[in-house]
Amino acid sequence: MMLGGLAASIGIMFVGAKRPVTGVLLSLFGILVGVPVWRASYHHTTAVFSHSSTPSPLAHYVKEKLIPVIVGAFIGIGGTILTLYLRHKYWP
Repeated sequence: MMLGGLAASIGIMFVGAKRPVTGVLLSLFGILVGVPVWRASYHHTTAVFSHSSTPSPLAHYVKEKLIPVIVGAFIGIGGTILTLYLRHKYWP
């Protein structure tokens, strides 16, 4: 991680130089090396693989929680607009 961060910071310093390609390459190298090393430094992470037929938790969340909230919001907005229209039409 130190190597990637050092290369990225040195690369950022070289971007304003006469040859900005060097700075860009050092920055990209720092990012390409630093990010995987940084992610690998998490010791208590695990990957759990599941069958492809199992629905993802995100899909379950969208189906069970998010869609009813969105439908309720549209019904509420539509009811508000309809109420305002009828109020101004019949009671100016």
